[in-house]
Amino acid sequence: MKIYRYKLSSRLWVVLIVFFLASCQNETKNKSSNVAPKPKVKPVEKIFSYIKDDYIIQQDTIRKFDTFGEIMNKYHLPYADIYKITNKIKDSFDIKKIKLGKAYMILSQKDSLDSLSLPKVFIYQHNPIDYTIIDLQDSIEVRKIKKPVKLVRKKAKVVIENSLYQDIADNNLSPKLAMELSNIYAWTVDFFHLNKGDRFKAIYDDKYIDDSIYTGV
Repeated sequence: MKIYRYKLSSRLWVVLIVFFLASCQNETKNKSSNVAPKPKVKPVEKIFSYIKDDYIIQQDTIRKFDTFGEIMNKYHLPYADIYKITNKIKDSFDIKKIKLGKAYMILSQKDSLDSLSLPKVFIYQHNPIDYTIIDLQDSIEVRKIKKPVKLVRKKAKVVIENSLYQDIADNNLSPKLAMELSNIYAWTVDFFHLNKGDRFKAIYDDKYIDDSIYTGV
């Protein structure tokens, strides 16, 4: 009995390999097309440590004749509770020092069963960086918070044509830079008697909070 052996040419081997790879790719595509896309997870927005969606948020500023007690009562907190709160926080936050025009925020419980959503958190803004948070839930707690500050190194070259303030503004630089220079060199440089053609270079850090809100030099 004769045994026949056949040799496959190298070209045919290449065709078979390509066909096999193409089949695997098609199978992989079919499998991936059957997989349901993952739902997008909505990022949790927070106000400091408080989940934004859990609260009714009300913002305002301190008005003339406003007191801490009047503000709390305006948001339906009983005077008995206000008295208890002010006694508890008196060593941590002086309620008499809230200032006209300063911003504050009230967080009230969104899922309250009462007809009135009582305040749960009072946030007082001293400036864009410093905040006092009074948590009115359960045990009353006062926290002092500083927002993280991002420093961005800048360089400025200015030639005096008019005045320090005007030429800094004309170079699209912050007026706060002029104020800082005036404060730092008040005893060594007379910035009100600069001569045309005088020039200076400054290396300074701009301050930002939340990556985009400019707060000064």
